[in-house]
Amino acid sequence: MDPMLTAREVADYLGLRENWFYDHAMTGDLPSYKIGGSRRFRRSEVEAWLGLRRQPSRQETPSVATPAA
Repeated sequence: MDPMLTAREVADYLGLRENWFYDHAMTGDLPSYKIGGSRRFRRSEVEAWLGLRRQPSRQETPSVATPAA
């Protein structure tokens, strides 16, 4: 089973502020679970959520050829 992480553990894992995760969880933007008065996050759901927001690097961005005039 996928481990449930605290906001602190996710923050440490990604190098962000703990409150950032609470803010996004409270708006429903980031999937989370309220268990016994504390908020928990599934690692796989956090990683999938991040993957949806990934910006391609310059090397991955296809170049667009301009048509000849």
